[in-house]
Amino acid sequence: MHTDFQELERLLVEFERELEAALHHCHHHGHDPRPASVHVTHQGDTMGTYAPGTPIDFAAAADNAEQQPVTTQFSWATTAGTITPAADTLTAVLTDAPLGETTVTATAANGVAGSDTVTVADQTVATVTVTDTAAA
Repeated sequence: MHTDFQELERLLVEFERELEAALHHCHHHGHDPRPASVHVTHQGDTMGTYAPGTPIDFAAAADNAEQQPVTTQFSWATTAGTITPAADTLTAVLTDAPLGETTVTATAANGVAGSDTVTVADQTVATVTVTDTAAA
């Protein structure tokens, strides 16, 4: 068992060296793989207003400090309702959002976050007025 632990420790040290070399290579060539900003957008209504009960799709993307897209995993949170991420964590669906504003936040693996806010509003028509133009 002692030998297994030593082998794991050796592999960990080797992995750390390889990771450091890869990061150094990326930095040397100006390709920082770490997210510096996260952008969250809702799909659908351009005004961001939805009827109650409507599932709302969100997508997240990350850029590095050079504003180049980078790949990362996201965790999702919401101020109201239920947020369900897709298996790849790049998208998520908001359900059960109450009336009013709801903010959805995606956080990259390194802790950088971005948010988008949508509004759920009762969009039923309160009054309909019909005018008989033939009687005039």
